[in-house]
Amino acid sequence: MDNDYSKEIFDKYYDSGKILKITLMDSNILEGLLVGFYHGEKEKEPYITRWRFIHENQATAYKKAVAANENNNEAEIINQEDIRNVEFKYKD
Repeated sequence: MDNDYSKEIFDKYYDSGKILKITLMDSNILEGLLVGFYHGEKEKEPYITRWRFIHENQATAYKKAVAANENNNEAEIINQEDIRNVEFKYKD
C-alpha cells in the first residue's frame, strides 16, 4: 500500500512515550498516548487498522498499571481511517 500513514504513525509516534495530539477526520482532537494496535491482515489494508488510545489524564495511571503487570483495558479504539493528523502535543 502506497503512502501508508499508519506505518508513519507507528514508526514516529508509537513508542515515543510522549503525549500526542491526534486530529480526527471529523475535526475532533484527542490528546493522549497510543498504547496498542491491530495489524492489517488483508493485502489492501494499512499496516495498522486500529489503534488503542488513552487520554492524557489516564496516562500516568495506565503506565503504573503496565509497570505493575496489571490488566488495564481502559483504552478506546480509533480506526486508522478516522485519523487525519498526528503530532507531538508538547514540542521539545
